[in-house]
Amino acid sequence: MPRAPCLVLGLALGLDLASAADGDLQLVNGQTIYDGILQVEYSGVWGTVCDDLFGDAEAEVACQQLFGTSFSSYATDDGSCYTAVDASMPIFMDSVVCDGSESKLSQCDFDGWGTSDCSHSEDVSLVCSDAPTTEDLTCAPSICGEGYKECS
Repeated sequence: MPRAPCLVLGLALGLDLASAADGDLQLVNGQTIYDGILQVEYSGVWGTVCDDLFGDAEAEVACQQLFGTSFSSYATDDGSCYTAVDASMPIFMDSVVCDGSESKLSQCDFDGWGTSDCSHSEDVSLVCSDAPTTEDLTCAPSICGEGYKECS
C-alpha cells in the first residue's frame, strides 16, 4: 500500500512526526527549558501563540501542561527580549481564552488553528515557576534595553 502524501512529505523533510502531537507545547530561545517564546505544535509543524487576550489563566494552563508548575511571568505586546522566531513560522493560536480547568492550552477557546491577525512581535513569551534563572527575562530592561516594558 502506498504511503500517504503527508507522511512522504514529512519523511522527505526529515520531520519526526511521531514525536509531537497537536497541541503539544514548548518554550524556545530561553536560557532554560522553563522560559522562552511559547510554541504549539499542529499537524507536525511548530508555530507560535499570539498575545491577544493572553493572561494569567492562559499562562497557568500552559505552564501546567509543560511542567506541572505555575507561571512566574509572561510578556505580551513586544515585552519579550528573547530572540525572535523565524518570520516564516506560522502563528497557530490567537485570542486564547482559558477558564483554568483545561489540561492543555489547545482545549481553551481560540480563533482556530492558523487563524490569526498577529505578527511575530506579538508572540507570547513565558517563564514557568521553578525555573533555575534569577532574572525574569520576559521584561527585564537591563537585558533588553530601551523600549521594553518593566515587570510589575
